[in-house]
Amino acid sequence: MKKSLVALAALASIAGVAQAQDGVSLYGVLDFGIGDINATSANGQQQGNVGITNSAMQSSLWGVKGSEDLGGGLKAIFDFEGDLTANGVNYSSAPGAGSGILFRRQENVGLSSTQWGTVQIGTVYDSLDADAQLSILPVAGNSVNFTTQVAGGTGNYFPTQAIKYTLPKNLMGGKLSGGFTYSSGNVPNQYTVTAPTNGATSGTYSANSIAGSMTDGYLRFEPITNLKLTLGAGVSQADPGGYQSPNLGGQPVSNAPYYAKQYGSHEYLGGIQYAYHRYSLGLMFTEANGAAVGPVPAIPGSPAANDIRTTSLGLGYQATDRIKLGANYVHNTGNTNLYNVQAHYSFSKQTEVYAQYAYVAEGSYGQTSPIWWGDNTGSTWVSNGAIGANSTAQAFLVGMIHRF
Repeated sequence: MKKSLVALAALASIAGVAQAQDGVSLYGVLDFGIGDINATSANGQQQGNVGITNSAMQSSLWGVKGSEDLGGGLKAIFDFEGDLTANGVNYSSAPGAGSGILFRRQENVGLSSTQWGTVQIGTVYDSLDADAQLSILPVAGNSVNFTTQVAGGTGNYFPTQAIKYTLPKNLMGGKLSGGFTYSSGNVPNQYTVTAPTNGATSGTYSANSIAGSMTDGYLRFEPITNLKLTLGAGVSQADPGGYQSPNLGGQPVSNAPYYAKQYGSHEYLGGIQYAYHRYSLGLMFTEANGAAVGPVPAIPGSPAANDIRTTSLGLGYQATDRIKLGANYVHNTGNTNLYNVQAHYSFSKQTEVYAQYAYVAEGSYGQTSPIWWGDNTGSTWVSNGAIGANSTAQAFLVGMIHRF
């Protein structure tokens, strides 16, 4: 009886919290599939993998969000968002990928006004990469957008200790949208990386990150609604942080050609999308100056530490109300070429199935995987990162997306 009373009291308290809000909702996306990937290195080595994919098209996630009407078009809002995986483990064991963090993607509170826009404080989606890129290419999905990040991007998708402002939705009749994000720096964490063998003592080095700040923003403009023309532009700047480098086995981390310190960086993005009847065409340019700002910087002196320019072209075709086809092409200054084709069938607004094929001819950077594989625990050389300079890889997968 006492246990029943306690349970009823707990339910009553939860119900009371929900009633105090205008709307508290659980939401999410599930994107799981099965894929086959094969790669051939520059020296002819072949490797393949078949396995379950996660987030190949859209990120698998879950979240809780809510709002409270404060009157006069002003609302108090909150959003907490985390990852869902296909293999039942933490999102990733990779350095800096947020292992064990429940709400890695979003953890923020804010105020939203129909007249003045929205302000969020905490962990947010960054304005440039998470918002702008996804609005330009018609059918890119994670497979293409993550590739542009690796090949030419320097952004941080989920900046912490951040404040984000988003323009009101009805600005200029809804033709102008955009926003900016400022992050004072990420919380220091412990990261580990296996050092390369070229000139360095083999083994695993570790270091503590030192936070650096980040600022980014973008604007999206639809000048004439009837033309269905969309223009987008943005910029991102990350100030240098650094790493504390302890000695390991007499070999200080700072002496290794990898993982020495963090560099500042800039990223510029511009794009245009035009839709005509059932067709849509998107063209995007990105330029990155400096090393990536993630927890594991690029090798000093490598191409990834210099300027990288990426061109992305996407075509979408709405064949029927339920069927959408698309293709993408990505090229960067490292002479990497990615070809991606997709087919989608929607059962409803919540559920769809898709298939995609991708082929990548890697240039000098060696950092492009043909399809985003998510948290698969198979061959990481093939599926989750660099396939090596001057190599080739192809992948095919089918998947299903359900939104709730």
